Amino acid sequence: MATRLSLSQLIASSVPVFESHPKADKVFATADDNIFLSENHARNHARQEKLEVHTITRAEALNIAPVNEADEDPDADEDPDEDQAPK
Repeated sequence: MATRLSLSQLIASSVPVFESHPKADKVFATADDNIFLSENHARNHARQEKLEVHTITRAEALNIAPVNEADEDPDADEDPDEDQAPK
């Protein structure tokens, strides 16, 4: 039986693919260490090999935290005790 990789191993394997394809936002991986840019190709391969397809995002592979502007606090650098009255 062929070696099957865990999701964390597949994520690590996807890093060079994202580096080679800077416009790709996600890739599709199978446990036999095949990484596809096309979900259709990944599903066809997975069906033949009886494998699951994992979707891996660029942010996940390159460990980039997604930016949510609503969560950004422009006053984050300020001292939280600064606005409180002295006790």
